[in-house]
Amino acid sequence: MKLGKASLVCAWVLAFIGACEAGPITIQNYSFENATGYGGQTVQPSSWGSVQQTAGVSSNCQVIAATGYTGADGANMLLVNLDVSTTGTLTGTSWTATTSLGTYLANTSYTLTVGVAKSVASNRLAVIAFGTDGTNLGTVAASQSIAGDLLSTTFQNLTLTLDTSATPSVVGQNIVVFLEHQALTGAMYGNEMAFDNVRLDSIAVPEPATWVLLAFSLTGLVIFRRRAGNRTGFGG
Repeated sequence: MKLGKASLVCAWVLAFIGACEAGPITIQNYSFENATGYGGQTVQPSSWGSVQQTAGVSSNCQVIAATGYTGADGANMLLVNLDVSTTGTLTGTSWTATTSLGTYLANTSYTLTVGVAKSVASNRLAVIAFGTDGTNLGTVAASQSIAGDLLSTTFQNLTLTLDTSATPSVVGQNIVVFLEHQALTGAMYGNEMAFDNVRLDSIAVPEPATWVLLAFSLTGLVIFRRRAGNRTGFGG
């Protein structure tokens, strides 16, 4: 009977660990391979919303063959352009966003990883963000950025985590991922920001009461093993 209880505790612990494992969330066209008409043509990748921009800034979003870049996932990448038809310097923001990827769950941690690359350009930022509305950057719940002039034609991973136990206001709202290109004051025109291999994972975050229950279960298992060992002469 006692062995059966120990087995039950072990099974519960294993189930607890399994419940906390990361689960991938599907992002269609995550590597931007499913589009036609590359090069200078503006091609909006499927499952992503239309490009948005701040007032007075010309911008577009296009998929091109990733020649000359290393670390890309597949042959293509996404370029988010701020200033296709302007000259001189500018200040502004341009972004594209996924369609809804489901809804935020309570007590869950979401991790977004995106490959980012950019040939040297001053005063620019690549930004990845979690939001709830793909048409409004004001709905962003969390974001991470990296300076454009620190990047090269080698893709680097930018990672962002959102824990809904710390941000409960988003629970039940749509999961939306933003890819943003931001030009700061004095940035020169004609430089796109490149994105590729967008990945999103989720992992359950146990509540404090669950951690306490796990601790009691593990303590009980240790006591049981010690007593069993003492009866057979192998205990400490």
